[in-house]
Amino acid sequence: MAARKILSKKARKSLKKKKNLRKKGRGMSDSVREQMLRDGFALFHQNNPAAANQKLIALLSSPGDNPVLLNQLGVLAHMLGQSKTGLLFLRRSVELKQTAPLYNNLGLVMEQLALFDEAVPAYQKAIRLDPSFAPAHYNLGNVLQKQDRLDEAIGAYQKALNLQPDHAGAHTNLAAALMEQGNPEAAEKSCQQALRLDPDSSAAGKIWCEIMVRLAEPARILELCEERLAFLSRKDKILGNMADLFADMGHRNEALLAYRKALKHTVSGFGSMYLRMAMLKKISSTDPLPAEMEQALERAEKVEDKQHLCFALGKAYENLEQYDRAFNFIIRGNRLVRATHPFTLEDEQNFHLRLKTIFSREWCVRDHATTIDADRTPIFIVGMPRSGTTLVEQILAAHSLVHGAGELTELDRLISLTVNRAGLPYPDGIADLGPDELDKLGKAYLTALRRIAPDSGLVVDKMPHNFLWIGLIRRVLPGATIIHCRRDPMDTCWSIYKNIFQPPHGYAQDLVELGRYYRLYQDLMDYWRNLLPGRIHEVEYEKMVREPEEETRKLLDHCGLPWEDSCLSFYRHKRKVQTSSLAQVREPIYTSSVGKWRQYARQLQPLREALENHEK
Repeated sequence: MAARKILSKKARKSLKKKKNLRKKGRGMSDSVREQMLRDGFALFHQNNPAAANQKLIALLSSPGDNPVLLNQLGVLAHMLGQSKTGLLFLRRSVELKQTAPLYNNLGLVMEQLALFDEAVPAYQKAIRLDPSFAPAHYNLGNVLQKQDRLDEAIGAYQKALNLQPDHAGAHTNLAAALMEQGNPEAAEKSCQQALRLDPDSSAAGKIWCEIMVRLAEPARILELCEERLAFLSRKDKILGNMADLFADMGHRNEALLAYRKALKHTVSGFGSMYLRMAMLKKISSTDPLPAEMEQALERAEKVEDKQHLCFALGKAYENLEQYDRAFNFIIRGNRLVRATHPFTLEDEQNFHLRLKTIFSREWCVRDHATTIDADRTPIFIVGMPRSGTTLVEQILAAHSLVHGAGELTELDRLISLTVNRAGLPYPDGIADLGPDELDKLGKAYLTALRRIAPDSGLVVDKMPHNFLWIGLIRRVLPGATIIHCRRDPMDTCWSIYKNIFQPPHGYAQDLVELGRYYRLYQDLMDYWRNLLPGRIHEVEYEKMVREPEEETRKLLDHCGLPWEDSCLSFYRHKRKVQTSSLAQVREPIYTSSVGKWRQYARQLQPLREALENHEK
């Protein structure tokens, strides 16, 4: 009774509801359970996890001993974020009945939870039970590839294809494994077959483009695409992917030509191509592109095309110094994005408060037995988007001892996986993770970095929003370097607002909310600085562009790196870069972006007030 008294009225009501659902589940027949499972999966796929969870609660009260139903129950529990429970049911199902499909499902859930060492024997058991079960061979190949066991992965894919020659996914992943192994010629054959089976496969399309870059000079690549993919009725996706890759690699002219070719084949999805074209060059008064894009906007039917075209036109008219016209397109584009992705600032405020509760000073600095204390491999570049993070990464990546990995999602993914695997809520459950779980999280992240750049001493992860996880980084990767990029708040926020940002950047589409979110970010960074004095190196964008050599020397010194002149000529470094600043990263440091918001001072008054007057 004492425990009951401390529950809120809402919590007591929820508890009573769950008890009633469990009571309802007792004595259920297999046919009823099967129907409820089908309903649960349907509700989940209809994006209604709350209703699906109600079905699950009733089923958990009386799971029965039907191995097939137990197996499916385990899959549903995992999909609903209750992975610990899900694994219990999956393991119980294979104890009751040993079949290839049941072990295959167990392997899939283990793989999704990054339990690769356990997933492999599950798939191998499925194959021993039924050597003709192609999905198990394919899934085994996937997990072996994630473990960098390329020879074994290739063998598994080939066995899957011997059993099921029309498996497009196996052809695609085989091509990827062959590329990793350094065999682009064999990879091309597999990729061609994948595209014959599934012409719309984005994965196969991207791999095809990477293969072409390895096999031919840029000037010859588009011709090869036309020749070798003659069987495709539509080449727009391949050509668009090729154009993106050219742009990321700094081949501007080839990228523009590829976008032009892609647009000839494109019925929809052309908005993003126009945006990338606009970002790749400075629009002049004689350029026909703005008028062409306005016509495209009039005929566009898909909201995504309209969004991209509005931002493209905003950029074009800013180049032409038609600032009112530019701002009108930018505000229209942001309203289109917000209409499809509702956002509540209160949720962000609550999330930031929870982070401060989770990451107390005691938790962050507590040491535990670990083998990764001295590992200095990771360099985290954090801050708000558009604050100079790409510039700092380019400077570091030009150093011979550093690899720039771009914006990695790995840390966030591993945090979610670790909490989910432990059966804890996200993100609050982080505080309850044990030393072993935290140690595994850190080691898994380091493994991912080494897979990306096995020959580099230091690897840069420039995901800006890792500023949320600085306390966790200090705990699980104590040897990591943390660099915080700062830029004038008005310039930062204006640069965010005028570029298209999709979720999870829901704060980006409204000037007032953007200003208030920026204050949340500032407040959290103040918290980290006070918590971890001396651990975060600050880089001010304005200082970096004004005094590049002095600031670069400070940056390299903090990272423990010797001076190299190449860091000042980073724009000559030919590496793939994915950023909104497509053109800028290939140019020397310039100061013209400082204070650009002033061209829109009147329109940005709501932002300025939010930054100056909003209370923390």
